[in-house]
Amino acid sequence: MVRPNAPLHSEPSKEPKNPSNMMKRTVTDLRIQSGVLKTWPSGKIRMSGGKLLDIRCGIVARRSSVARVWLESRFRSQPPDRCVLHYHSPFLSRYLSLDLVLAGPQTHLSTIRGACAMLDEIARLRGAVAIFAHVSTTRISDRLLQRLGWQRHLQGESGRHWIKRFYNGYPDHDLQRYVTQE
Repeated sequence: MVRPNAPLHSEPSKEPKNPSNMMKRTVTDLRIQSGVLKTWPSGKIRMSGGKLLDIRCGIVARRSSVARVWLESRFRSQPPDRCVLHYHSPFLSRYLSLDLVLAGPQTHLSTIRGACAMLDEIARLRGAVAIFAHVSTTRISDRLLQRLGWQRHLQGESGRHWIKRFYNGYPDHDLQRYVTQE
């Protein structure tokens, strides 16, 4: 039975099938999509084999805790040579918070450096003055953090708090080396 005034053929729906997709954006080209990185408050940088897979931007940040870090490091397996950084910007803030780093034991230093370079670029695009991190695993050494430009912060507090300041400008990274050529 055909309803009156109903089309005889069905047009493809222009609405997204998953409503949560409306609250997410995926960035694969930093030059063209830099506006997305400036405006979305949180994201996930995904690197593999020293190359950027994508940056998934969202509205709600993925929160972490010491218990979650411990559980993810023990029971969640990462693909070889994969690094994922979760970050967010607190409301109306010129700071970024590095919430969670996921990397397997076979992740190469070039992949970690690439993910950190992408985070630095996001900080530059957003005009952030610093990035904060609470490092709760001993698998990330103080020496590595210092090599990547981080400094100890809140030394009187419990835990390993680190900060990367941009008061004197942003690091000059060759981002093209981390982007896959198509």
